[in-house]
Amino acid sequence: MMSEFRTAADIFRFAIAREEEAAASYAALAEDAPTAGLRDMLLDLRADEAEHKRRLEALASAAAAGAPLPGLGPVEDLGLSDAVPDPDMNEAATMQDLLIHAARKEARAAALYAELAARAADPEARSLFVLLAAQERVHKLKLETAYERHVLIEN
Repeated sequence: MMSEFRTAADIFRFAIAREEEAAASYAALAEDAPTAGLRDMLLDLRADEAEHKRRLEALASAAAAGAPLPGLGPVEDLGLSDAVPDPDMNEAATMQDLLIHAARKEARAAALYAELAARAADPEARSLFVLLAAQERVHKLKLETAYERHVLIEN
């Protein structure tokens, strides 16, 4: 996989495509959502992924113009979705299932970028993968915070 990342632009294209896939996945799930609340949450997640894509496109443009990558400090990890199995996303899915599914998806994306950073020989590529991993951890934190607020407190 590392051979397909010859430039920062290649890395950005890969990351942008992953955001597009995530947005499409949430849109498809929203079409089959059994309740209006779940559909709205899925559409919000789709919009978040579209916003992530826009941010990556802006970063790609700035990087192409020679701007340095922004830094992200450590990201808190609540770990709320780590120990539970990934739920089936079907017509019986609940808000809890959705939040766990989405948080675990973001965790997998963060792990992928962290692995790519560890294997990257080029310092610029490594920095970019580290940034992408941190952004995915921020997305996971947002979802787990919503899980804590809407599921744990209500139960």
